[in-house]
Amino acid sequence: MKALFTSIVSGLLVSLAFPTVVEGVYFPNLGWLAWFALVPLFWICQGATWRQVLWYNFIHGLVYNAATSYWIFYAMHRYGGLPVVSSIAGVLAMASILGLMQGLFVALAYQLSHKARISLLVLLPFVWALYEWARTYGPFGGYPWSQLTYTQSEYLYLIQSCDLLGVYGLGALIVYANLVLSTLLKVGLKPRFMKMAVCSLLVLVLGVLAYGQLRLEQVTAKLALHKSLKIALIQPNVAQELKWDPARANEAVSRLKQLTQQAVDQQAELIIWPESAYPDALPGRLTKLEELTPISTPLLIGAVTVWPGTRGHVLKNSALYLEQGQIKARDYKTHLVPLGEYVPFRNVVSWMDKIVPAIGDFEAGTEHRLMQVAEVPYGVTICYEDLFPGISREITRSGARLLTNLTNDAWYADSSAQWQHLNFSRIRAIENRRSMVRSTNTGVTAVIHPDGRIAKQLVPFKAAALVAEVPLFGKLSIYTRYGDMLWILGFVLLLAITTFFRQKDAVEEEVT
Repeated sequence: MKALFTSIVSGLLVSLAFPTVVEGVYFPNLGWLAWFALVPLFWICQGATWRQVLWYNFIHGLVYNAATSYWIFYAMHRYGGLPVVSSIAGVLAMASILGLMQGLFVALAYQLSHKARISLLVLLPFVWALYEWARTYGPFGGYPWSQLTYTQSEYLYLIQSCDLLGVYGLGALIVYANLVLSTLLKVGLKPRFMKMAVCSLLVLVLGVLAYGQLRLEQVTAKLALHKSLKIALIQPNVAQELKWDPARANEAVSRLKQLTQQAVDQQAELIIWPESAYPDALPGRLTKLEELTPISTPLLIGAVTVWPGTRGHVLKNSALYLEQGQIKARDYKTHLVPLGEYVPFRNVVSWMDKIVPAIGDFEAGTEHRLMQVAEVPYGVTICYEDLFPGISREITRSGARLLTNLTNDAWYADSSAQWQHLNFSRIRAIENRRSMVRSTNTGVTAVIHPDGRIAKQLVPFKAAALVAEVPLFGKLSIYTRYGDMLWILGFVLLLAITTFFRQKDAVEEEVT
């Protein structure tokens, strides 16, 4: 019972390290907690069987994922029309799957450490990084929402290393710090391996901070030297329950046009509307929107488009680039939300349609295509696509000098979701050293510089237009070029060094 309580407490501590808002009540930034929150969990895992390790981590993962993603309840119940019990069950099912994944990966690390005699201090951070990588891609397309690195988004010196290590490398360092501290509390500083572990932790943390300070100064100094583009971000703040009401469509378009005119008056070079901003589904092969013809400034708008499909009409979550109402380019969301935009394994679980009738029949795009305005190539992510490092990375590798995100966080009310979502965009900006601009129906509409700073943002739940000069970088970062190879190579090197010292100690013992 004590171990169960400790797992729950540790899970809650981790969740508090993320931006936390409950029914409009804003908690202070507690990102520093992430460096200590796993200590209780790792403490009870020491000396435990692999089954106990799996159980402790399952409970921990269930608690911290449910606590950080509680707002899914709002989307399912308040706006999706599901009963309270079904909505709570949905949140717990998601958290249970992720908790089970955490339990299996961490239990595997403990077993490998015991059987193969590999130091857990070396092995577990890498296995945790693999766990976070695995939850990015599965099950059902992945859910990387609550990864540890995102707790550090307010600490600019720390997160600059993401242009080297990405989101998984810094997360592994956080796990290593927690593991060293829990082991230190258990065995003290006397053992030789603990002295080495503490020293290596200090070197790594100080190295990351020093690199962060250097890169922050370099990138900040370059901001004024690069070409910029004047961009307007429109936040219409249409209530989710009214968004698809036909009686309110004219009102929604009128509000969008009014805010757009404010941007035109400020001589914006590109005006961006949020995800599915146009209040009606548009024919997929439409070439012109007549009512937007008077707008002379290029427009990037979010819209739902309708296409013929094998089961009747299918929908695509789309981004349309227009010049004076003429559709010049299109892009489509490639990573759909399971049980929100499609039913996974529909042929097997077709009964799900009856339980969740509001699920859309969306079709994913095959790949993201760059768009161009004023000779500046840019890429689009829609909704939670900015959670997935690989999408923004591939867009940047394709030649984008600017990243955009069109989203609608009104689904989640005044909760943690909108602020957590903002942090994902900040990390993507640093990983690829590109400015990221976010246009939200409501949420956090913002301009993020390549160093992760929020240059400008709007207040959520208020209709407004944000206009800003956005710097355009062109050079590819190391992470954009090579992805996650650097932290994987770092692990291999660390494993080799550990093996060398272990063998050396074994030889010395034989001699004596």
